[in-house]
Amino acid sequence: MGKTTFNGSLNLNYSGERPKVQGELTLPVLDLRPFMTGQPAAQEEPPQSLAEVYRELAKATFNLNELNSMDADLTLHVGRWLNLPGAAHDAKLQVKLDHGRLMVPVQATVADVMLSGSASADASVTPARFNLALGTHDSSLGNLAALMFGMPDVRGQLGRFDLRIAARGDRGSELMKSLDVRLNVEHGKLSYGNGEGGHPVQFYLDNLVVALPAGKALRGEAHGELLDKTFSGTLHGGSLTDIMREAHAPVDFELQAGSARAQIHAVLQPPAENSGSEATFELSAPHSGEIAGWLGLKPGADAPISLRGNFHTDKDSWHLADFALQLGHSNLSADVLRTFDDGKSLVKLQVTSDLVDVDELQSLLPEAKEKTPAATSSTANMIDIPILPNGISLADADIMVRIKRIANASPFAVRDLHFDGRIRDGMMSASPFAANIAENNFSGTILLDLRAQQPHSVLQLSADALDIGSILNKLGIARNIDAGVDHLSLQLDLHSSRLGQVLAQSELAVSFEGGHLTLQDANIGGKMRIALSNGELKSAAGSPVYLDLIGSLDNIPISIGIQTAKAVDLINPKLPIPFKFNASTSRSEE
Repeated sequence: MGKTTFNGSLNLNYSGERPKVQGELTLPVLDLRPFMTGQPAAQEEPPQSLAEVYRELAKATFNLNELNSMDADLTLHVGRWLNLPGAAHDAKLQVKLDHGRLMVPVQATVADVMLSGSASADASVTPARFNLALGTHDSSLGNLAALMFGMPDVRGQLGRFDLRIAARGDRGSELMKSLDVRLNVEHGKLSYGNGEGGHPVQFYLDNLVVALPAGKALRGEAHGELLDKTFSGTLHGGSLTDIMREAHAPVDFELQAGSARAQIHAVLQPPAENSGSEATFELSAPHSGEIAGWLGLKPGADAPISLRGNFHTDKDSWHLADFALQLGHSNLSADVLRTFDDGKSLVKLQVTSDLVDVDELQSLLPEAKEKTPAATSSTANMIDIPILPNGISLADADIMVRIKRIANASPFAVRDLHFDGRIRDGMMSASPFAANIAENNFSGTILLDLRAQQPHSVLQLSADALDIGSILNKLGIARNIDAGVDHLSLQLDLHSSRLGQVLAQSELAVSFEGGHLTLQDANIGGKMRIALSNGELKSAAGSPVYLDLIGSLDNIPISIGIQTAKAVDLINPKLPIPFKFNASTSRSEE
């Protein structure tokens, strides 16, 4: 009968008030679509989702009143049940039909989970009633999350899964319009992010209750723990008819964790559709430490945080637009597009900021953990947020950065930083870079290598007409020196991914060309002016800063050598600054 095949024994009895069929059948394949539609065997593929089943049943031509025409007592063993999604198989049904009342205890494996329960229909009343109850206890989640919610990357164990469906009507269209669905899940030890390239994020579900009353909006509640932080959530959406029939299904989800609150408005659609799915989100917390484990912040962090954005996915790409983050005093806006170029994933990242408070951010971020050698390039080029199963890989990326101001504990103001880069296979060749540092405009290039365990970059900058005296005065090294150079070139070799550790773990080399150095006696007002020819400054990681200058005093060649503190200590106004000065001419030495 169509794709349905069976063997076994049947007994037809016509001696009673109505015909009665009895027996036991084995059905290697069961496809009820021809029975529901009255049409020959369907040639198309069986339904792959609950929405497809809903639409098929809504068009079905069967009439439950026909249950009054006969009685039955059958045992059915089904190998594959084609007209149900979730790869239903190995089902056992005890069919009892008596005077229009159908009762079918059911056992079946659906979505890799053994479910048991019963289906019933009562055609002796008008309109007919239909009920289905399926559930399991202490079971694997299998693929139920994919079947019920379209979330194939969720895995784990369930304490309880209970699905109940009720409907009224004689025909499929009537049953679907009156369908009432209730779902109850308890004690789930679960994780999401189990797909390819993701890292599982653990969460515990105390309970999840979802209700879709007939003709009314979806509502749901959930309570549990996400990365050891308790949460409660509410879910709201359209009616079952809207969700199953509409291409775009709006859903609103609100999550509360302590004083932190997240809101998500999503329009869901299968990724195969051109328009994809879209979600807008907001998260705010007056104390970021409450959700530090979610965002990768240091436990106990107390700065307020807020973020929002719009996330859109389609079959081959995703786009994070209008993203805005405020963390303490720092703010950031970003636009991130992940697409494909020559068959490889490509990220296009644009970042802008009015203010980045380096010292505050440093206090909010945990110390970097040592990575194993095996996790070098795959993690060095990844932006990871613990609550997200997939990081953003910058191994292949086009980047644009614009920052108006960088605040730090040093006396040097950094403004108008910008650079544009093109990273391929974890390597960005020298790319344009510029910034205003201590009221001096620097321009040059930045090279970035994300292929090693510790990110490595080389910054090469130059500037003209620098007021060195002002810089020394701000550092507290010298207050009575008038100094300037005509041209300066520097190279900063960076070996840290944390802004606060840049100078501590980096090497600095600076060369000077032309300029002057005027020393003034604060007591008697005398001045000594030295014409500078060239100079060199060097600072290795963890070592003192060395400065060598070559020039002339009254046409007499002079060499000046200065040794002072480590570079990272020089910009800390709270630390004393050791200072060694040596000057020599062709005639004498001091």
